Amino acid sequence: MQPATSRESVPPAAPATASRLPIDHLDSAVVRNPKAVVAFLFGVLALAFLAAGVAVPQFRDDIEPLEALVVVPAGFVAGLVAIGLARRARFDYQRTLGRAGGDGLAVAARFLGVLAVLISLTAGLAVGVYAVLVLVQG
Repeated sequence: MQPATSRESVPPAAPATASRLPIDHLDSAVVRNPKAVVAFLFGVLALAFLAAGVAVPQFRDDIEPLEALVVVPAGFVAGLVAIGLARRARFDYQRTLGRAGGDGLAVAARFLGVLAVLISLTAGLAVGVYAVLVLVQG
């Protein structure tokens, strides 16, 4: 008698049965990623803060443009929160091999957060330069 070869010792592959999920069932099983949604909302909120800082002095005569810039730090912080949550949402998406969903929303949130941070830094630098010019003219 000859020893069994590796080909004989492997059981045959089981046919596709009902225990495997059909492809169309996987689409309905996608779970939304709450971190991506919250990150997107913080990105929109950050840009809303910055837009309010520009728009409010246009419509209210009692508020000067420099007084309205108190919202710049709020926009900066909200942008940083959006970036951090978007990073965590992308990590969850990759960790679950895409089943968590929300990858596109996390990318959009990161874009909005970075945009808000850059606008906030630009506004902060502009106010700093203005302050130096006012002190020099003193």
